[in-house]
Amino acid sequence: MTWTYSGNPSASNTDKIRFLSGDTDVANPLATNEEIAFLLLEWNNDFYYAAAAVCDYAANKAAAKADQSKSVGDLSISTQYAALADSLHKRAHAIRDQAVMQDSSPKPTFNVDAVGDFKFFIDMDKWT
Repeated sequence: MTWTYSGNPSASNTDKIRFLSGDTDVANPLATNEEIAFLLLEWNNDFYYAAAAVCDYAANKAAAKADQSKSVGDLSISTQYAALADSLHKRAHAIRDQAVMQDSSPKPTFNVDAVGDFKFFIDMDKWT
């Protein structure tokens, strides 16, 4: 299992996913290169959805761990995995919002014909 990041998101697909997901710290990796390659395949090379999946994957790993707190005298150390999981899920949601904004396909518009019949269309509840 490998982890690499060049600092240049245009250099590779892996770097682009790491940049979008915030997985740029070698000391605290969210996913391996192999896991990123798998997620890119799963999401048909959609970088935003693959990056969101990296965050969800890392959030699920964090959520499976118990929060910990240890104290020795006046020194205390705590790890709050639940807060980390929540933060990563929020990041995944924000990335998916970016994916929608990056979609440049024409969006349907609100239409009411002369008689007042409402026209229904896909994603009519989404703001563009």
